[in-house]
Amino acid sequence: MRCQNRRVHVTHSALESSTSRPLFVVYIRHSRNLMEFVHLSSTIHMSYAVWLIIFSSNIDGNLCPDISKSGYSFALPLDVETLVLCEDEQIIWEWYYDDGRITLTTLASWSHGVFEMRANTSFYMRRSNLNGKQLQATLVNMNLVGHVPGTHIDKKIIPMLMNELQSIMNVALKLPNNESHFGNVDRATGNWTGAIAQLIHGDSEMGFGEFTMTTDRLEVIDFSLPFSLSKSKLYIKEPDKTVPWTGHFQAFSFGIWITILGIVLVVPILLTLIKFKNGTSFLYLLAENYLYVWGIYCQQGLSEFPTNTTVRLVLFSVFLSATIVSAAYSGSLTSYLAASGVVLPFTTMQGFIEDGSYKMIVFQASADYDLFVVREKETSKNTMARKMRSLLKPAHKLPTTVTQGFQEVCNEKVAFFVEDAIVDTINIYLPCKVVGIDSGFESSTGLILRKNSMYTRLLNFHIQRLLENGLLNRMRKRISTVSKQGRNILPEVELWGIALILALITGGMLLSSIILIFEIVIHNHQNGHIRRKHSRDLLFLKMQKRHAKMNSEGAKSTL
Repeated sequence: MRCQNRRVHVTHSALESSTSRPLFVVYIRHSRNLMEFVHLSSTIHMSYAVWLIIFSSNIDGNLCPDISKSGYSFALPLDVETLVLCEDEQIIWEWYYDDGRITLTTLASWSHGVFEMRANTSFYMRRSNLNGKQLQATLVNMNLVGHVPGTHIDKKIIPMLMNELQSIMNVALKLPNNESHFGNVDRATGNWTGAIAQLIHGDSEMGFGEFTMTTDRLEVIDFSLPFSLSKSKLYIKEPDKTVPWTGHFQAFSFGIWITILGIVLVVPILLTLIKFKNGTSFLYLLAENYLYVWGIYCQQGLSEFPTNTTVRLVLFSVFLSATIVSAAYSGSLTSYLAASGVVLPFTTMQGFIEDGSYKMIVFQASADYDLFVVREKETSKNTMARKMRSLLKPAHKLPTTVTQGFQEVCNEKVAFFVEDAIVDTINIYLPCKVVGIDSGFESSTGLILRKNSMYTRLLNFHIQRLLENGLLNRMRKRISTVSKQGRNILPEVELWGIALILALITGGMLLSSIILIFEIVIHNHQNGHIRRKHSRDLLFLKMQKRHAKMNSEGAKSTL
């Protein structure tokens, strides 16, 4: 063993970067070999490999399989797969060393060439029972949602997960020090804060909270399997959906409007040419036909239907086209107004940067803050991240909850960079309508453990089982929002939303009044002209009668 000790170090270093786990076979002939193996276990990361330890039948003191009486302290933690075989026995044992004692488990028996498994469960199922061991843990009591008036939001997924893990692992989690935030690294000193600092300093073994996995954090702590995957989006206030006045003309294409206008202009001329006779006013007849055609397209009837067959066919065609146009316009306009999308100032992160009119906010002391500020050396190489950092508000002005962040979004020209899973929790209770722009950033959240913790793989095993059994999904479904009102309130229709309709009605009334006044003036003028002509005619007749009378009297006097 002594001559092979250096070779084991070299082999382990070479294989540590490999994807497959090696199997190391250790043959112990005497107590000196055992002492060398104890020293070896304290100098390398034992859980990387699978170990098969074979004890010679001639070993001093008959220490196999229970070597606890040897007095040696082994570095064989919970996650090390160690198999032990004694030459004079037919049983293969499992070892792990915890709290100063060796725990033995019968794995299999091998006799007369027959191999029989004694354990019918997986490795981590056999290691699941920690016999009520007490572990120091840290719980993050950071309320990312905040207070939402009129709602009750259950945010207890982490305590529920803690209770479930305590039950299935038979472990007692002690929470002497809770933290209010997850933790950040100081750029100047490199020191960490929050729950991460407690794990680095050895004050806690595990950290419970929805920790976002980042490169900086992976360098100092271990992460469990992610139990939540989400996308980070840039949320801005949804622009108003007010339809511009020209939008009512977009129900039809330009070509259709030209066709309708052409019909309205040409048909009255055609009718005038058909109905025109000598002795009638061409302009008066043309104006009358224009009023008829406009009235038909405005769903007005005719005062009298013409007797001329040709005129009837023309007017029937106009009625038919007006009916089709009216029905098509109503349906197209309704569809256009109902399905009209919001016009966003930008739709990509590059557009957000180029716009430059919005400030950006993230959670204080969060992984998103680290992404843009703490990891300055990495983001300086990324032009987009560097420009986004220039739009970020100062640290003391950043929000600590979702409600604070969206209050700023609704009241200021601010974009909120946050995970969509958090926003979905209170989406219907936001103070205004928001729209999310995909940033391309994806994040995963999980629990944290001390670096190279022997409980990491065991915890991952149970989280994987909870995911496969759907228990974690059930926990998330229990995170519900209950409103006192229990329904969505539809937005009110503002005056500006119907401004065009009111303008058309008002304009129509004014135009009708002007036309009415114009008709009254013309009518009075024509009536006055007729009365004056009639008076002149009467006067002329009277003068003729008087003249005739005077002539007759003169004739009589002559006679």
